[in-house]
Amino acid sequence: YLNHEASIYQSEHRLRCKDGSYKWVFSRAKVLEWTEDHQPLRIIGTHSDISERKQAEYLLNEQSATLRSFYDSSPLMMGIVEIFDDDILHISDNLATAAFFGRQPTEMLGKWAKELGVPDQYAELWLKHYHASQTQQQPVRFEYAHKLQDTTHWLLVTVAFIGITESQRHRFSYVAQDISDRKKIELQLHEDEARFNELASASPGIIYTIIQDFNQSIRFEYVSSVLEDIYEISTTAAYENAGIVIDWMHPDDRQAYQDAVVHSANTLQPFRHEWRIITASGKTKWLQANSRPSRRENGEVVWHGVVIEITDLKQAEAAIRESEARFRDLADHAPVLIWIAGLDKLCYQFNKTWLDFTGRTIEQEMGNGWAEGVYPDDLQRCLEIYKTSFDAHQNFEMEYRLKRFDGEYRWILDTGIPRFDATGEFLGYIGSCADISDRKAVELALQQSEARYRNVNNQLEERIADLNQR
Repeated sequence: YLNHEASIYQSEHRLRCKDGSYKWVFSRAKVLEWTEDHQPLRIIGTHSDISERKQAEYLLNEQSATLRSFYDSSPLMMGIVEIFDDDILHISDNLATAAFFGRQPTEMLGKWAKELGVPDQYAELWLKHYHASQTQQQPVRFEYAHKLQDTTHWLLVTVAFIGITESQRHRFSYVAQDISDRKKIELQLHEDEARFNELASASPGIIYTIIQDFNQSIRFEYVSSVLEDIYEISTTAAYENAGIVIDWMHPDDRQAYQDAVVHSANTLQPFRHEWRIITASGKTKWLQANSRPSRRENGEVVWHGVVIEITDLKQAEAAIRESEARFRDLADHAPVLIWIAGLDKLCYQFNKTWLDFTGRTIEQEMGNGWAEGVYPDDLQRCLEIYKTSFDAHQNFEMEYRLKRFDGEYRWILDTGIPRFDATGEFLGYIGSCADISDRKAVELALQQSEARYRNVNNQLEERIADLNQR
């Protein structure tokens, strides 16, 4: 200004107050009179206190940095696109999306799907669901198989309509999760179940799971169709009244059979017994049962086993497995719980998804309150990972169980990353959590089903060995 390069002087700077604190001020001035040697003689100006505005700008920048940090570090693919003339324009894509396609975010910025080489069938599929979300005015979720080079990835995608831009383009957001691992587990379970059903149908014996409740009543949880050939009754009738198998038993064998059942239930020892039945056609058949009992949490006793007709000493070959786990649908959109912690390691912010999940207030969760919902056996391990990573300013991942609002503990995958401001100063941590209970349940179900399959095979091999020795 003194060099006459500006018509007016203005500046933002900090002034020290009487109490030693500093305030941001905006100064604006103009020289009213100059000396002959062009030095200012009289100046008029104003000082405005802009401390609140500066504080608001700082908080806004910090919030923006936090959101950007979460956006770029999220394991979920997410971004913003616009639709025009049946093509998709990439406005913003996070690092996860770019990495999936083997690119950098800057390489995708402002590019149309056709420019990026996206196959027409994939672009058409996304366009279809983008339009559906706009028509329905709500997020739309879909799954599909996306092939990259020689690898096929299963993606779970949620798209949502945002609005219409000034350029009259329709803007949308997307979140995509690679669920290939879950799909592989599902496929293996389906194959195992199909193999089990084939074995059950081909087996010469009756494969069953039978339950005894508190009142000593029995019911079939599963019984194979071979029951119809051996007992000459329908499986429907057996499901409706499991006691029908005792009704067809030879009168002289009932007491010994019931004594063997009571002994097995009380001791949880394997049930092995031979008895006769008289079918509706008048045939008398000798049967042999081999099963292993266990007690469920509700006190019921369950037997998984096989009944073989030994009238003509036929060998049994079967495997029993009952699929006890049913896959639940994923949440309407990708479940993400977010928390933020300060320099003192204490959490001071949780998003609505977290609070809805736990059923607690923000006041209850703040500080270390969130730890009250962690399963006791998992808590110490989680705190050690959290504190060690926090002190080292390193990313971390940990799995633990978190109590949901209904009292149920759910397995959570918690990903934490350090936060830094624009100058590189450490601000604390931000974390995102995904509910992985379904994956854990599937893994447990697979392990249990494989164990049952091996147990039945062992029983059949033992029986076959006994028959061969006779």
